[in-house]
Amino acid sequence: MKSILSHIISFLLIFTAASAATMPKQEVNFSGNGKTVVESSKTAKPLLSVYHKSLFQMFEISLPESHIEAFKSDVSTGEMANTILNSKCRFEQRIFSSRSDDALVILLTSDGDQPINQKIKFHAPTNRGKKQDFSTRTQFTAVADGIEIHSAFNKPVADGDKNLYGSESFVKVVADGGKLVISNDEITLTKCNQLLLVITSKPLLSLANPALEELRKNADSIVSGVTEATTSKKSKNKSSVAYNTLFKRNIPFHNAACKTVSLTLKTGNSIDTEIGNLYNSLYYKGICYGNIQNIEQDNFSALPKLSNLTKAQIQSSFYFDYYLYTLDTDFLRDKVLPYMMTTYDALEKTLKATDDFGFYVIAKDCPTIDVTASIFFLRDLVTACNVLMEHQEKVARMQEMLAKMPPFKIDINEDFRRNLYGDIANKTDYTEVSHLLGLFYRNDPIITRNYDIREACRTSIETCLANRKQQNLKGIDMGFLQLALSSAALGDSKTTYRLLCDARQDWDKAGSRELVPIIKKMLVQSYYSPESSRTYLNILPATPDDWTNGELTGMPVRGGLTIQELTWDESGEIKATIESRTDMKLDVYVRGHFIKQFDLTPGTTETITVRKK
Repeated sequence: MKSILSHIISFLLIFTAASAATMPKQEVNFSGNGKTVVESSKTAKPLLSVYHKSLFQMFEISLPESHIEAFKSDVSTGEMANTILNSKCRFEQRIFSSRSDDALVILLTSDGDQPINQKIKFHAPTNRGKKQDFSTRTQFTAVADGIEIHSAFNKPVADGDKNLYGSESFVKVVADGGKLVISNDEITLTKCNQLLLVITSKPLLSLANPALEELRKNADSIVSGVTEATTSKKSKNKSSVAYNTLFKRNIPFHNAACKTVSLTLKTGNSIDTEIGNLYNSLYYKGICYGNIQNIEQDNFSALPKLSNLTKAQIQSSFYFDYYLYTLDTDFLRDKVLPYMMTTYDALEKTLKATDDFGFYVIAKDCPTIDVTASIFFLRDLVTACNVLMEHQEKVARMQEMLAKMPPFKIDINEDFRRNLYGDIANKTDYTEVSHLLGLFYRNDPIITRNYDIREACRTSIETCLANRKQQNLKGIDMGFLQLALSSAALGDSKTTYRLLCDARQDWDKAGSRELVPIIKKMLVQSYYSPESSRTYLNILPATPDDWTNGELTGMPVRGGLTIQELTWDESGEIKATIESRTDMKLDVYVRGHFIKQFDLTPGTTETITVRKK
C-alpha cells in the first residue's frame, strides 16, 4: 500500500458575493476558518471526507487586496475554480489536491488579454489552537524556484524525540510570462500570464532532521514529470498544461474515493427535500465520520502529546474505524498500529492505579470522556494486535488495563454519570453530552445492549436539551452534533429530527457539513466484530415518520460491506441489497428489530425485503 501523506495542509476559501464596485480592499484567504476545504491524501481511499481542518497547519496563503467574484466547487472532481478580481486585473484560480502526488496544486491564469498583477502573501499563524496551549514560529525562505517553509512549536510538550516538533513545506513556483519576484514570504506577479504552485508538506519529528531537501525533490519531480512530457521549452502555457495533466491524472484517484452517495427523500415536507439535497452535496463515499470536537485530522505522524492523551486515543480509534470499514490490513499494519502503539506507551505511563476504582485517567471537566476514550482505544488496540498477530507480549497488559477501567454508572437522578470517579462531583448544568462518546462516536455495545444505561443516556439528553433551552442555545455547535448523534444511536427519531429542523438557520454555514453524519446515522448504523467476522447492521434506525419514501445507494458500512441500494415507501416495504468483499456473517435489523442472519461470501449480494404486516 502506498504511503499516506502524514501532514495535510487544508486550504479554505473565504468568499463574498458583493459586487466589485462596492467591494472594500481585503484578502482572499487560502487558509483560515471559511467554508470549503481541500485535503491532500495519497490514497484512493481517504480516511475522511474532504471537509476537515488540520490541527498542525503551519502557514496560510492569501491574495491581498483581492476578492472572489465567482466561486465554484466541483464535488465530482475535487476541484475549486474561482474568478479573482483586484483593482488591476481579473484572473482565474483553480485548486485541487493531487492524491497521487501528495501535493496541493494551484493555478492562476490571466483572463483573456489582461495579465495578472497580484501579490501572493504567506502568513504564519501565531497560535495553533487555544486549547492545545502551543504556538508556532515559522520561517519563510525564498529560493530561486520557490519558497521553503519551516515551522516549529514554541512550546513543545513532553519528551522532544517522541513528539511532533513542527513541519516543513516547499512551494514550487512556475510562471509563464511577465515578471516574477519571490521574497521570503511573498510572491509578486507583474504582467504574468500564468502561475503554477505545487506545494508539498511533511511533519517533523525532530528539528534536527529537516525534510526540505526531500520535499524539494518531490515537488521538482512532480513538475518536471509533466512539463517535460507534455510541453516544449518554448511553450507559453507550461503551467496550465502541467496543471491539467496532473488534474486529469488525479481524477480517477478522487473518483475512487469520493463518489457521492445518492439519497432521495420523497415527502410532502420541503425541509426533507432540502435535507436530501444537502446530504448529497456534502457526503463523500470515503468514510465520513462526525466532526467530533474537530479532532479527525489525517496526521499519522502527528504523535500524541501527553497534554491531551484523550484526543490521541480518539484519533487512534478513528483510524482503526477506517479499518473496520475497509478491512484493509496493510493500512492497519503500516499506519494505524504504529500510531496506536505510540499512544499506548504514553497511556501506560500516564494512568494511575488506585485501590478504589482501578485506573485514574487524566481528569478534566468531564472525565467520563477520558474513560470512554480509553475503553475504546484499548479495546481497538487489543483487536488490532490480534488481527495482525503483533505485540502479543503486551496484549495481556492491555487487557489488564482495560479490565481496571471504571465502569459506567448511573447517578441518583437516573442520569448517565458524567464523572465516574468517586472524588469528583457530578454536574447537572451541562449543555453538551461529551460523556456519551460511546453513543455519538461508535455505538458501544456496553451502552446499547444495557437497558438501564440506555435509559440513563436518554435522561442525559433530556437534561442537556432543557439546559440548552434555558440558556437559549440554538444552531449547529459541538453540543448539537453530540446530541443529534446520540439520539440517533438510541433510535430516537423525533429528537434527532427536531434537532435537524431547529438547526435550519445554520444549514448554509460551514457547520452544515455536520448534518452528514447525523443523517447517515438516522439511515444506517453498523457494528463490526473482527474476532467473529460478524457485522450487525441496523437499517432505518432513526428515521422520522415523515420520511415515508426514500432511496439510498452506494452506502459503505463497517465489515467491508456496501449497501448497493436501499428503498422504502409508504406501503411499509423496505428493500435492501447488500454486497460483501469478504466472508462475513451479517445480522440485519430494521428499525431496531432483528430480521435475519446471512452468511456472505466475497463479491456476492443479498437482498432483504421487509413488508409491514
